[in-house]
Amino acid sequence: SFSTGFKSGGYNAVAPTQPAFRPEKLTAYSAGLKTDLFDRRVRLNTEVFYYDYSDLQLGVVLVLGPGLTSPGVINGGKSRVYGVDLDMQAKITDGLTLSGGFEYLHSRFRESANNFAIGSPSGTVPTFLGSVTGNHIPYSPEFVGSIAADYAFEVGGGDANFNLTYQYNDGYFTEPDNVISQKSFSLLGASARWSAPGDRWSISVWGKNLTNKAVIQNELTLGFGPHYASYLAPRTYGVTVGVGF
Repeated sequence: SFSTGFKSGGYNAVAPTQPAFRPEKLTAYSAGLKTDLFDRRVRLNTEVFYYDYSDLQLGVVLVLGPGLTSPGVINGGKSRVYGVDLDMQAKITDGLTLSGGFEYLHSRFRESANNFAIGSPSGTVPTFLGSVTGNHIPYSPEFVGSIAADYAFEVGGGDANFNLTYQYNDGYFTEPDNVISQKSFSLLGASARWSAPGDRWSISVWGKNLTNKAVIQNELTLGFGPHYASYLAPRTYGVTVGVGF
């Protein structure tokens, strides 16, 4: 496939003296293959893609003057993203199904002006402007992968299901200056569910982030210096009861 698209430009209302940011434009190419193998017991899908951005819009800290900053949006020049995505599902037995996939991603700023506020790990007020050419695009890990096992069987006149899921992410930077990053991490989740005949009611026990990893979900540098971060939920577990109507 080949496609193009754009995101409209605009103004920074909190910093009206700044120039408008231009429309973001994307040219995308992709090719893929979907397959069912071994009498449809194995499904394997893969895709390669190449995205060419111009004037990528990015939320940053604007330096308006000595010691004067504000959040805003600027254009990130030219950027390139390409990679490969693969996912599979295999029915090992009538009850056991394995599924998983991975993605390799290469994303970089190819060209940018010297108008990005470069922060510091200590969280001082950004005063230095520079280029982010060659840096990683925020929130774009180079490799992610997952594998899951589902086992279903009948018991007590109802249907039971056990699930175990493992996810790996090799980490990402949170802002264009690539100062703050989330290191590589793994997540583990599990669940067990039983449903009565006719799915009239069900009960499940589940747990998420069982290894209790601290994972930055969103981070930004505030205009007066400090870093603000929100995190993925910590280890969470519970019981869910469902009733069908």
